Amino acid sequence: MIIGIPVKEKGADPLIDERFGRCNYFCIIDDKEQITFLENSAKDQASGAGGQSVKLLADEDVDTIISPHIGPKAMDAIKLLNINVFSLGDSITVTQALKNIKAGKLELVDSEKKGLKRV
Repeated sequence: MIIGIPVKEKGADPLIDERFGRCNYFCIIDDKEQITFLENSAKDQASGAGGQSVKLLADEDVDTIISPHIGPKAMDAIKLLNINVFSLGDSITVTQALKNIKAGKLELVDSEKKGLKRV
């Protein structure tokens, strides 16, 4: 499983960004728990930032996203690419999100629903 999480900044345990398509970076965690940061080059686009952000993550072989908000266009792209999306739960940092997903505390979001808002 390769996980992508929108974050506000790079760091040892960054805060998760409330915005998916407009976040500054994505924290990418591979199956060996190696962490890298991907600058979100789509964040300043006038429109379609969510869909382009999904493409950036797919290009990094991300198959799981943890995010507090995802817009409807991004959800359409996620569905097409068969990427799993988990709600944030009570996670506010990447470390908490990883701990919660390993413990089965995060809810898998149904991609048939349009957009993910504060679940």
